[in-house]
Amino acid sequence: MIRSRRRGTWLLLGTLIPLSAALGGCAGSERKDEPPRADDGAPRAATTSEVADATRAAAPEATPPPVPDTPIGKAAFLRGEWWSPAANGRGGVEERWSSARGGSMLGTNRMFAGERLAQFEFLRIVERGEELTYVAQPGGGKATRFPLARAEPGLLVFENPEHDFPKRIVYRLDGDVLTARVDGGEGSRQAMEWTFRRQAP
Repeated sequence: MIRSRRRGTWLLLGTLIPLSAALGGCAGSERKDEPPRADDGAPRAATTSEVADATRAAAPEATPPPVPDTPIGKAAFLRGEWWSPAANGRGGVEERWSSARGGSMLGTNRMFAGERLAQFEFLRIVERGEELTYVAQPGGGKATRFPLARAEPGLLVFENPEHDFPKRIVYRLDGDVLTARVDGGEGSRQAMEWTFRRQAP
């Protein structure tokens, strides 16, 4: 989530189940290996309610993976889908982060003007030995690295004093509200901030 001076840059996975699994066992006293039948014994289509009930029963309950007891675990609170609406109510910023696994987290940042994609960015947080590094690629271009400068529960601060702007990236979690801030370093008045709310875990 970085911006350059030249140009600013900053599924619901459906569970596919066989139709037979969705329909099986939905018709009360009917045999589970037979399709639902009407009162006259003729096969009938399952109702929307029956399919929905069967789908919920068949779909595995999603549970977040355990937080690794390694440096990448410090960033695990970023996992999920986040949305920050634009002040004018048209568009906003979406940020998504994968789970913390294999010493890494992968993320994307998309900025929308209305329904139009205005900017995008590829993100990742990776372990380097016992340290973490935030890597940003605005527009999928050159990668810029920000080593971790400070970490507390629900707080990450990454810094790169050699970069033009930003020099610092801060994430702070408060409940289901995630604040992301980029600035020119400690005491700098040059800053941008977004307030995200969790949309999905």
